[in-house]
Amino acid sequence: MDSGSYKISPAFPIKIQPKSKLTIIAAGWPQLEFLKGAETTASEKPLDYLVPDDVRPHVEGDFAVQGTAKSDMEAGGVLVLDGLLIEGRLLLREGNLSGLEMYHCTLVPDNGGISHDFLGEKAEKLNSQLEIKIDHCICGPISLPESIPSLMIMDSIIGNISGAALTVKGTDLEMERCTTYGYVQARSLEASDCIFTDRTFIERTQFGCVRFSYLPPGSRTARKYRCQPDMALENAASPGEEASIRARVAPAFVSGHYDHLGYGQLSQTSVDEIQMGSQDGSEMGAFSSLKNPQREDSLRSSLNEYMRLGLEAGLFRVI
Repeated sequence: MDSGSYKISPAFPIKIQPKSKLTIIAAGWPQLEFLKGAETTASEKPLDYLVPDDVRPHVEGDFAVQGTAKSDMEAGGVLVLDGLLIEGRLLLREGNLSGLEMYHCTLVPDNGGISHDFLGEKAEKLNSQLEIKIDHCICGPISLPESIPSLMIMDSIIGNISGAALTVKGTDLEMERCTTYGYVQARSLEASDCIFTDRTFIERTQFGCVRFSYLPPGSRTARKYRCQPDMALENAASPGEEASIRARVAPAFVSGHYDHLGYGQLSQTSVDEIQMGSQDGSEMGAFSSLKNPQREDSLRSSLNEYMRLGLEAGLFRVI
């Protein structure tokens, strides 16, 4: 897809055939010259030459997808979305889909997210083999039926300012380097280097582990390892001191609104326990992979080599 804007309707869902894979990617073909300098036609250009740079398709409307496998005993199809801006919801229709993968996509939090529109007894059997993977995305609230077994999210921002971020009560949830806005409900949880801004409720607390993450007070999860504010509270001497520590350690953001350029970024006022709280010493949350603390340390250590006598240098963040 190119950088155009496309209007779609959920009345016409994308149907994924059994044992098939459909990839919708933000990319185009460059002008290539092969034998005798002749330019190839679109049908002749190989997929290996796709160029995804500087392309951002805009999809307006609810994006519906339906797996056409007849039952959960038949291998369903897979849908892959890469680089799309979707101003609407991604709707899962009745059917059997094996996989849904999203990379570098935005489902605008104010009016987007992932949901479904099938209810009743059928919902217990539909899409029962569906595995969802979300990687480097911004996505509104996600609500899934209990039949969907697996959801993996990496390097992403999920949810909206208020309400639920993840309502996946029957799903095993795995998260790495994510930030969630809103409360989370899941069957089980494996999480690392994440920030949960609202309470998290996990049904099966005997499974999974939460590591190097921030969880608000009142959350119910599996065992925790080196999480905040628990570590900061270890030496608290009184209830008053505990309340003060919780307020100090709570992560602060430049903005929690999607339309702001600092959306989801940690503020400079966030304490070191959050800004350097991940397992490798970088910040918790969706921007952990940028390794900002390590970059700043490296820059500070090398600045003096390039300063003239009597001059000093400092680092000042724009946001």
